[in-house]
Amino acid sequence: MAAPHAARAYTEFMWQGSWPAAEQEFQRALQLDSNYAPAHHWYALFLAAEGRIDESLGEMKEAQQLDPVSPAVHAAFGYIDYFAHDYDHALDHARGAVKLNPEFMTGHAVMGWAWIGKKNYSQAIRELQTAVDLSHGVPVYDCALGRAYALSGNTREARKILVRQLDMVTDEPAGSGSSIAGLYLALGDSENALHWLSVSATGDIQANWLRVDPAFDSLRGNSRFAEILRRAAAKNGSEKPAR
Repeated sequence: MAAPHAARAYTEFMWQGSWPAAEQEFQRALQLDSNYAPAHHWYALFLAAEGRIDESLGEMKEAQQLDPVSPAVHAAFGYIDYFAHDYDHALDHARGAVKLNPEFMTGHAVMGWAWIGKKNYSQAIRELQTAVDLSHGVPVYDCALGRAYALSGNTREARKILVRQLDMVTDEPAGSGSSIAGLYLALGDSENALHWLSVSATGDIQANWLRVDPAFDSLRGNSRFAEILRRAAAKNGSEKPAR
């Protein structure tokens, strides 16, 4: 059966940090059942994390064809479009997710990230606030909301969110380190951003996509950021980052 292999692969990728094992399990799942939509969906997220965006989009097309009424598939497709800096398509797919389920928090979050990419911060704040409310304050959405406030010029609200998130961190390393880093970066503080990226812990799900997340585009070319990516790649056994 494909399902156990796909689930094992997703766990190895997202939480265990063993990416070669994850890819092997994803491929095994698809060999066993090429019509198993979650395998294509989760494999697409893995491929995006490795920077293999074209392959990732291809897997998402397969997933959507197999399960066209899944809000999770629509939102994931939008998330990968966001990584590709294709914000219009990201919005289209995220809207599809929310149309299928108006309370699907990930769909609202993807719309928020895409609106940040398009520099429409009022729309981003609205969607990300919805994601925060629906998720009861998940840090990745709360920090993204803070980023939207910071980039809109409302640093007071952004710093309130930053303080709230820092108060929730009881010790380093932090499972929300990359989200806090993104908020610091939006506030113009690259030094603290790099610090929080350097102490990001296993289990920091958002850190899986550092190679491609537009939130960190301003650090591309920074030698310390490149070293953080290099160490992460060595730790999880993935390919060396291209940038």
